[in-house]
Amino acid sequence: MADASLTLGPADLAPRARIREAALRLYAEHGLRATSIRMVAEEAGMSPGAVMHHFKSKDELAEAVQHAVIAKIRQVVSEVGLEALPHVVTQERRLAFDQLVTDNPSIAGYLRRVILEGGPAGAALFTEGFDLVRSEMQALVEAQVARPLPDPDIGLVLYRAVHLAHIVFGPLVEQMLGLSLSDPAVLGRFRDAAVDLLTHPVFAETLADGDAAAGPPGSRLT
Repeated sequence: MADASLTLGPADLAPRARIREAALRLYAEHGLRATSIRMVAEEAGMSPGAVMHHFKSKDELAEAVQHAVIAKIRQVVSEVGLEALPHVVTQERRLAFDQLVTDNPSIAGYLRRVILEGGPAGAALFTEGFDLVRSEMQALVEAQVARPLPDPDIGLVLYRAVHLAHIVFGPLVEQMLGLSLSDPAVLGRFRDAAVDLLTHPVFAETLADGDAAAGPPGSRLT
């Protein structure tokens, strides 16, 4: 049964949604470059001509999938309110994203494949995702959940990297640590670690009394 993850609402045409779903699954499995219109048509149970009726080119279809994925992420994250304490908001937003990719593993595979594949499609996906993160961060700052970043461009790249690390490096992480990212408990560990990194300093800003002489020369952070 086709996953309805990218259906954008009642006004969305069923054939277009079905084609996007088929393309999403194939992009996640094979990558965008290796996926042809004929493969999408077969996956969707349609003719290539029917696919081309709705999407005039392979690039147009890829762009439609990209927009739908980002729109879905925006939808699930923005549904989390901003009234709670900062660490709670951060936890709940990350939980909403984790639930999305758990329910729709093709989204995780798609993000990984297209980002690592690079090229124009990878750049376009990264740019649209970055714009989403920028608008979301602005909302967090306005709600006084987050502080303004001193270097927003670089800071947002790093912020996004924290949230996507378990997806982009998923297979390598599973192999190295012997974990399964399909296990909710493992996802919870990543979520808790990400929230901790984002809401608590990793390094102390000042040393406690007597600590200055504890380490070897040159060991203090400057």
